[in-house]
Amino acid sequence: MINGVIGKKLEVFDDTLKHLKAYLPVTFDQFQTDWGMQKIVERSLQILVEIMIDIANRIIAIKGDTPHQVSSDAIESLKTYGYIQDTSVYKKMIRFRNFLVHNYDTLDNGILYSIITQKLSDFEKYKNEILAIENL
Repeated sequence: MINGVIGKKLEVFDDTLKHLKAYLPVTFDQFQTDWGMQKIVERSLQILVEIMIDIANRIIAIKGDTPHQVSSDAIESLKTYGYIQDTSVYKKMIRFRNFLVHNYDTLDNGILYSIITQKLSDFEKYKNEILAIENL
């Protein structure tokens, strides 16, 4: 049985990912000229990564461990517990979220486009790894 807080976060995660995918497929030229779509993608990616971090922190709390000050350390804890296989992709996602939040004025649409066309499966992988945790 999945923890209620984590379950609710996964519902928002699924909903956000579903709505984001509804805007695809789109060509890079269409994406490049559609300011609204760019903002939808930016915010959706931010929300998805925030949920990943929130879930990791909730699992840490359930385990009775001390929360981390650094988001990537929370992801590292999931690996230490044996809940995820590899942290490198997820840590990159967190770094991207940090860049997105703090460098919003210098975002490269090519990077955003490559994420939505090639990397959305990384979010699904995270969700599946979380759902595979027993007694959560």
